[in-house]
Amino acid sequence: KAKAITDAIVSRMVDLDSPLKPEYWDTWWCGRIIVQEGGKATSKFFNKRWCVVCGRIREAKLRNQYVKPISEIGDLYFVTLTVPAVNGDNLPDTIAKMYKVFTRVKDNMRNTYGIKLKGIRKLEPNFNYWADTFNPHYHVLVGGREAAEKLVSLWLGAFPDAVRDAQDIKKATEGTEAELF
Repeated sequence: KAKAITDAIVSRMVDLDSPLKPEYWDTWWCGRIIVQEGGKATSKFFNKRWCVVCGRIREAKLRNQYVKPISEIGDLYFVTLTVPAVNGDNLPDTIAKMYKVFTRVKDNMRNTYGIKLKGIRKLEPNFNYWADTFNPHYHVLVGGREAAEKLVSLWLGAFPDAVRDAQDIKKATEGTEAELF
């Protein structure tokens, strides 16, 4: 099913006059040929970001890599940090600012409030087709309610035009890391 979805997308892209045309063809060939030797079946994957199959493989590798360190943090909260939607031209600058602000907030939490931020963060820029805008936001798994609340508070201080109700703090439950990855 994932390969069919990728093929439906990339089959239109291979005909574009684009410098990415060879990348699109790699995606079309990705996982297409399966070789079986004995009881083992293998295929070649090209790891393109837009390939649904490769995205699932990347997600599984990340989840396996982080499951132990995340479980050692304890008292996990799932935090969403957003900024106002931006058009495509402003997306790179907005993301760069988000990275800088997050680092500043993390350092401020440690130096001013004595809260060492433990967790993991992932950036996700959703696209709104109808408004032609992007909503870049972080998903963060962080240890402790106090850290989660201080993170949101300082984030809103750095982005005063961000909507408070768009920020979210939820107690992490089993499977929460799936949304993160």
